[in-house]
Amino acid sequence: MPRIKSAKKAMRQGRARQIRNRAQSSALRTALKRVRAATTAEQAGAAYRVAARLLDRAARKNLIHHNNAARVTFLFISDRVELNATLPAIPLRRQVHRTALLAPQRPLDFFIARR
Repeated sequence: MPRIKSAKKAMRQGRARQIRNRAQSSALRTALKRVRAATTAEQAGAAYRVAARLLDRAARKNLIHHNNAARVTFLFISDRVELNATLPAIPLRRQVHRTALLAPQRPLDFFIARR
């Protein structure tokens, strides 16, 4: 057992983090199991939305590596090709500036005429 006050505090913090991480990883594993066990499109869509949210959160909190979260998310989508109509699209990671969305779109002949 630590005798120094800061070491005691670090031990308490580590124990609290361990409990929190264990609960979050358990919830993540349960959500992934529910996606794999889904039998209908509605169940798969609902379970996927929950699992994707938990995967993104776990990657953001460094519970799992962000590439692992991206890989599992992609595998769930590619494994459930027949359910893709019910699954949401993968959001873009790169943010698009708002002015780019509001800018008027040029017609296709504008680009062809410039060559």
